[in-house]
Amino acid sequence: VLVATGSIQRAEVSGITPRVPVQLSVRALDEAGNASTLSNVLPIFFAAGPKTWSVEASGTGMVSTIQAGIDSSRSGDTVVVSPGTYRECIDFGGKDVVVRSQIGPSRTILDATGLGRSVVTFTTGESRGAVIDGFTITGGAGTSDSGPAGGGGVYCRDASPIVKGNWIVSNHLGNTSGTGGGAFLVHRASGPPYPSPLFENNTFFDNSADGNGGGIGIFNCSAELRGNLFKMNRTGHDGGGAWVYLNGGGNPEISNNIFEGNVAGDHGGGIEAGPASGLLGATVAITGNLFVGNSAQGNDSPDLDTGTGGGISARVVAGKISHNTLFRNSGTGRSGCTGGGILIADVSLPLEISYNLVVESSGCGICCYRGQFENIK
Repeated sequence: VLVATGSIQRAEVSGITPRVPVQLSVRALDEAGNASTLSNVLPIFFAAGPKTWSVEASGTGMVSTIQAGIDSSRSGDTVVVSPGTYRECIDFGGKDVVVRSQIGPSRTILDATGLGRSVVTFTTGESRGAVIDGFTITGGAGTSDSGPAGGGGVYCRDASPIVKGNWIVSNHLGNTSGTGGGAFLVHRASGPPYPSPLFENNTFFDNSADGNGGGIGIFNCSAELRGNLFKMNRTGHDGGGAWVYLNGGGNPEISNNIFEGNVAGDHGGGIEAGPASGLLGATVAITGNLFVGNSAQGNDSPDLDTGTGGGISARVVAGKISHNTLFRNSGTGRSGCTGGGILIADVSLPLEISYNLVVESSGCGICCYRGQFENIK
């Protein structure tokens, strides 16, 4: 091939396997057909596009287990799981891969019963490119990480994955200090950046924690909960449906969810939020949610009754609670007004309570206990 001086010659090479290193060298010919010696060898690695890995319950797919699919994949790949029950725990291991069921959670089950761990784990800095979609997640017992077990169904530490379209069902933490029966989202590092996992269109049902957060626990992170159903979850202490604790920072947003029939032994049958540090700019936004038939039982210490908050308990917290509907929630305690709908306690930070519909609460609609309440409207 004759190539004019200064021009570029392009050649098409076929038959190269992606992700397998190859070596390339070239030889030049002059106009008389004289050949040069081969050039130095140049190692080349040809990347491949995203790959899809199939998993069958029979073990006859491209890989034998879901975890094997994750282990074999690279960030950007997809692991597609056929219907069946998979008795395993999975760890995304820092890979931004999509793990999705073929037909949805009713027939695709991740069951960790007896394995003594969280069913799904994100602990290696995964971003929102890491997705789990369309599974029943059940039988989890949590992960012990610098403290009592947390996150029976999903454990997410310093990571920001997307968890969507799953049924997170019957995960139980037996330790009295365990947090997040269904899921625990935690930021262990000090200060920002705060992880921002997204939980969307999931069902949290019949999860429990003897500590806090029967359905989900959020600790110092900027999680988003959107369009989820929290039903019949329970906790021994605070946050039957969800527990939010922001003493180290974070800005979680909880919007357009349904909280139904959740039970807290102390505060926040639907949600317990607080405390938040104003110095760190921590705020929580609870907007556009529906709370029905949640209850908080007010097991305070004998000399203290701060109320309970059957639907929402907000204590020492900043942010806003707005445009929620609360119907037939109940709070029991040693006083007649415990905040069957909403408890607001010890508020000294900017907290707006506005445009909420609070109906037929047991234990009064809104209880204001110590603090500044000028932003209730």
